[in-house]
Amino acid sequence: MINVTRSRCVCIRYNDSTCKRCIEICPEKVITISANGIRIDENKCTYCMLCVSVCPTGALEEKNFNLAASVSRLADTPLPILGCRRRIGIKAHSKTPCFGLFSADFLVLLYFSHQKTIQFNMTECGKCRNKHIIPIFLERIQFLTSRINEITLLPVLNESDLQFEEKAYNRRKFFNEFKNIVARNIDELSFERTNAAPKSY
Repeated sequence: MINVTRSRCVCIRYNDSTCKRCIEICPEKVITISANGIRIDENKCTYCMLCVSVCPTGALEEKNFNLAASVSRLADTPLPILGCRRRIGIKAHSKTPCFGLFSADFLVLLYFSHQKTIQFNMTECGKCRNKHIIPIFLERIQFLTSRINEITLLPVLNESDLQFEEKAYNRRKFFNEFKNIVARNIDELSFERTNAAPKSY
């Protein structure tokens, strides 16, 4: 779900603002901005999260994603993998909303919070209705890696290129992770149910 905070939108707060980044990047053209606020037609929105990634003030936010929690799930994994939560069975150590969410700034924060190579499991992205995010996401990765040498972010499009290893746990970590897995699966099922019949607001 996308959370809208009207008071943060520069286009609404300042009459002379020409900011229309969210409107311009939206492939489905479901966003409108007026004096009454920001409106997203949830009947047509595919939740690719590109609008969230380009908003300069955080007026649009992904309601159910916690970066710190996502990063913590990658700890103790030599070559961690992020996957999309739309695909319940996909190989990943942590799941996130659509990768369209990840702006260049967000990717930098993600990497330096973890400081090791991170794989993005994009093997199912080509089959998704949000496949339009693929070239945008790859361009963001290329932009960062060409300017910051130490950043190693690996988008993986082919299953054969994915380097996946199950995490090893001691007894305490096993039960903690089991609890986290149950909680994540509940979140994912809740996400699917919430978005099954979206409504306009």
